[in-house]
Amino acid sequence: MGVESLMRSIWAKWLPENIPRWYNVRVGEIHDKEFAKIKNVMLRYADLIYAEYNAITIVEFKIKPDPGAIGQLLAYAQELPNTVELQPWRNLPIKLILVTTLKDIVVEKLAIQHGIEYQIFNS
Repeated sequence: MGVESLMRSIWAKWLPENIPRWYNVRVGEIHDKEFAKIKNVMLRYADLIYAEYNAITIVEFKIKPDPGAIGQLLAYAQELPNTVELQPWRNLPIKLILVTTLKDIVVEKLAIQHGIEYQIFNS
């Protein structure tokens, strides 16, 4: 198990047991790798998505803070309503969380600008 997967497993244990959750979720309407190539679309996979009564949350885990993770989360949020498996929750507000092992002020400022919650992982 990779470090980010381990972080996800530990972090997800704090979620209530009764809420739906999905790990390594493909987001977007395209399922097939060949079709994605034809459409010039990358298949995107969110580390963790969970649904509560008032929001659906997408969480990205990074060992080191990476400004690119902000774009990843924004792309996931854009594509989530088109994800067939998540249709029952598509009208809920989307909450985004970035979890890293280190604090980075640049990444933190970007997260705040885009309404993304930024957390430092503590096991």
